Amino acid sequence: MNRFHGKITAITSSGNISLVDAEVAGKPMSAIVIGTPENTAYLRAERDIILLFKESEVSIGKNLQGQISLRNQLDGVITEIISGQIFSKITLDIGNGPLVALVTTRAAQRLQLQVGDQVTAFIKANEVILMDPENG
Repeated sequence: MNRFHGKITAITSSGNISLVDAEVAGKPMSAIVIGTPENTAYLRAERDIILLFKESEVSIGKNLQGQISLRNQLDGVITEIISGQIFSKITLDIGNGPLVALVTTRAAQRLQLQVGDQVTAFIKANEVILMDPENG
């Protein structure tokens, strides 16, 4: 599980769902959560937060141009590739620690991923889990 410490920068709520914006080592990330500041104690601007997401929820892009709808985009350098028959574990240095992606080996081969490559990790906001650092 990828785990990053951040700080909540903004919260937009509708009904019982919130879009929470956070900063992780100077980089913006977003999470969609069930709950609002009115009924979830840790949802407060400027509050420290832990952002969690599974390795299998990370997509990798290389040499991309143009725009994409995924807001959670973390640039990094590949530091390790462990390839299996079906999956490859790709470890990136994103500046504040490692980020791990689990992609199919076919995808890694198609992208011709190599240690040292500059890539972008993409994570959908609905795949990011928030955890209160005081209760987790």
